[in-house]
Amino acid sequence: MINTINDFLESLKIRQYSEKTIHSYQCDLQQWLELCQNTNINSWQELNKQQIKKWTMKFNQQGVNTRSIRRYLSALKVFFDYLKERNEVKNNPVFGIKTAKINIPLPTQLAYGEIETLLDFTRKSKQSLRDTAIIEMLYGGALRVSELVSLDIQSLDFEAKFIKVLGKGNKERFVPLGAKAAIAIKKYINSRIDNNPALFLSQQQKRLSVRGVQFILDKIGISSPLGINIHPHMFRHSAATHLLQSSHDLNTTQLFLGHNSIKSTQVYTHLDFLDLADSYDNFHPLTKKQKSTKNNDKK
Repeated sequence: MINTINDFLESLKIRQYSEKTIHSYQCDLQQWLELCQNTNINSWQELNKQQIKKWTMKFNQQGVNTRSIRRYLSALKVFFDYLKERNEVKNNPVFGIKTAKINIPLPTQLAYGEIETLLDFTRKSKQSLRDTAIIEMLYGGALRVSELVSLDIQSLDFEAKFIKVLGKGNKERFVPLGAKAAIAIKKYINSRIDNNPALFLSQQQKRLSVRGVQFILDKIGISSPLGINIHPHMFRHSAATHLLQSSHDLNTTQLFLGHNSIKSTQVYTHLDFLDLADSYDNFHPLTKKQKSTKNNDKK
């Protein structure tokens, strides 16, 4: 059974899946393999829908969150599709198995004024040019932190005003390079005397890591007047929300973020709706009249 998993993982490499995705499949399928071995199931052909449902219920009883259970099932479903293509099974036993819906939390975002506060504070740090450029890029380009640290200097085209980004699944996309971000990056690049092709470097003159960016931003957030924990994805969420609020164009926001599915972008419509609801309560004539009536009643 393990050999079949290894063959499947090798097929993902051939199809140019990322190492992170392949590792995720490997971990999830290893879990299914151990369950099979513990119940004397000696081949994938013996695994049936009833047994998978039983294990799924067990996951729930053990307190495994719904998102993880869905991922386990998704990995097994893709694996059985692979076995079906190779004529090793007739049917996919995962097909039709449902789990509880995931309550997706709304992304945490920063107000534009808060981002300005962070930038003002960052300009006073030891690595002010680098750290300012990082925030301008994360917010201005709505980049994932993994995309940010993978950038090389040659990824930027200052004349055409775009950044070539390597996103999820090794898919390239072109992101607009805003004026403020361009100025910040030029200042940072011009301050360097090394020949490293990486855009962002650590103090050891090595390519900055994801963990390194997380540490830098968290330190800035806590030390700044905001006094809050900051993680890189907050800038991406903020950029998406602000773009949607100003443009009201979901498709443009989707392209900007590099989402394959519009469903991934639709979460930001909820944020926009909350903002609209607040504005309605504050400014709509009817609600203002109701507030006025309540105040008069109190008098």
